[in-house]
Amino acid sequence: METFPPQGESAPEQYRYGQEHGAEIIDVEDFEEAREIIADAIKRGELPIVSVPEEYKEVAHIGIEPNTTWVGEKIIAGTILRPPYVPKGESRSFFKIHVPPKQVEPRFTGPDGHFHGVVAFRGPISSDDMEEVSL
Repeated sequence: METFPPQGESAPEQYRYGQEHGAEIIDVEDFEEAREIIADAIKRGELPIVSVPEEYKEVAHIGIEPNTTWVGEKIIAGTILRPPYVPKGESRSFFKIHVPPKQVEPRFTGPDGHFHGVVAFRGPISSDDMEEVSL
């Protein structure tokens, strides 16, 4: 069975570095490469995950609406191919999001402005496209 990200010598350099140094594995500068990574992951069944504070779990079961971020964008943020966002000391519920890859946008974050597995959804996410999971 093939693993993702690729392991060992067959892995692209950015994945090998992360694996060897315990750092984030995904480190991509190019938008199209990031879209390809997302599409490949979803095709293999690795779905993006959105985490919501536990107190909003029941509301999330009817769908999730975009919120305004600290930079003024209205999005729903999630992760793919990396652990979901959980602030220290906060209890969260997790939902796998079942949407086509074209609805999942890479987010270029961090001090380097690269894609590290953070994704965004522009529109609302229907309850039909969400699956609560335990992590």
